Amino acid sequence: MTRHEAEEVGRIAEMIRDGQNGLLVPDGELGEMTAAMARLVRDPALRQRLGDAADLMADRLDPAQIMAEWDRLIDGAAPRRGYARRAASTASS
Repeated sequence: MTRHEAEEVGRIAEMIRDGQNGLLVPDGELGEMTAAMARLVRDPALRQRLGDAADLMADRLDPAQIMAEWDRLIDGAAPRRGYARRAASTASS
């Protein structure tokens, strides 16, 4: 993905960190895209590191993980404010 595409899509540029969990190149720069791809072909450790980091980012962005984090946040705040979160079974009644 190019830097321009990442910026155009919105928050993608915040999720893809060049050299950490992906490689970004300037839009329209075929030479830089080719160089980035060649770098990945030549460097299996880089491919593994970027792939592992991308997997971690995908796990963090999983909707179930995000909802679980919100539940922990709400559950942690609720007792301090005198509220109790309703159980899912109560909400469906």
